Amino acid sequence: WLGAMVGLAIIFKQSGIVLIGLAGLVVLWAVWQSRKWSKLPVWGGLSGLTLALVAGPMYLRNTLLYGDPFAYQVYKSLHPPVEPIQLAQVTGDMYIAYFQRMHRSFWGYFGWLTVPFPDWIYHVLWLLYPLAVLGLALWLYHGRSTWAPARGGLAAVALLGLGMILVWAFVIRYTLSFGPFGVQGRYLFQMISAQAILISLGLLSLLPGRLRAAPVAITLSALLVLASWAPAGLIAPTYEYLGDLPQVLDGIQFQRADVFGDAIELAGYSTHIDLESGQLGVTLYWRTLNSPVDDYTVFVHLIDAQGNLVSQQDRRPLDGRFPTDMWRPGDVMHTDHLLQASDTCLAAPCYLAVGFYDWETGQRLPVTEGVAQNDAVLLREGLR
Repeated sequence: WLGAMVGLAIIFKQSGIVLIGLAGLVVLWAVWQSRKWSKLPVWGGLSGLTLALVAGPMYLRNTLLYGDPFAYQVYKSLHPPVEPIQLAQVTGDMYIAYFQRMHRSFWGYFGWLTVPFPDWIYHVLWLLYPLAVLGLALWLYHGRSTWAPARGGLAAVALLGLGMILVWAFVIRYTLSFGPFGVQGRYLFQMISAQAILISLGLLSLLPGRLRAAPVAITLSALLVLASWAPAGLIAPTYEYLGDLPQVLDGIQFQRADVFGDAIELAGYSTHIDLESGQLGVTLYWRTLNSPVDDYTVFVHLIDAQGNLVSQQDRRPLDGRFPTDMWRPGDVMHTDHLLQASDTCLAAPCYLAVGFYDWETGQRLPVTEGVAQNDAVLLREGLR
């Protein structure tokens, strides 16, 4: 199990490789504690073999593909260029900013570090560290054999602490090499278990007697409430759904049923014209039938009776905030367009040509249902 856990840690994050040496110390400690020295090659061999079976195929693949078991040069070539810095160049302000950012992103900084908890929550979480250190000091002084004995004793606590130090060393080295990209608390997730055990032991050692469980119980309850509240109370409101309710289709001016690429239906549209300025406003209502695979741009062309282009406007839905490749089946969406109508369109019938195209290639999304011309649906109702 020791080899399997370390192997999985390495697969999920390269920083897990620092735990190999720690696992060796754990085996040595277990042998020393049991006084079964003959078991050292057996336990060490089984742990190492299991680790190799779990993580080895990844390194073998990297070696065969890139000639480097760590694929480091490939990773470096794909990474945005960053000038490495030396530890001696780090200033006090940089240390403060670094640990503040790591603290926040470790406990919860969602949406790729764009949706934080309220500041006061991070301030409260900061208290866990000094309280845990104080509790561990009390435990070391006179609590080990009285109110909070740790299974395995001081050696187990020391190994957990060493594991945390090794992970931190790896992450700091990574940050020095790759700059701000390393300032993310997720790189510390390899030490979550060790930190949780040590904080719990520290909190458990703060108070004697029957009260000793109170700090741990309060902390666990508070973290459970925080974790339960975050998805609906913090994250969901930030990512408010940008589409429309299906009921919006009941009140549109002109109903349609044109389909583009078997994925998006033009359910209808509404128009209004300002005779004074000659501006024609068009609102198109879309319904997703199947998830589009690409990010398409909507085009709206105003065409006169002779087929001449009078005006046009191309827009991504919500100016790119709700791209079509994020639309899901059943989603309803509208796009607004403003065109400049000529005197010809104010006096004689004009029509609209509507469709989608890929901005990078210019390729239009084909019309699979509806009256179309050059993969554009033609709309004639209500236009003068």
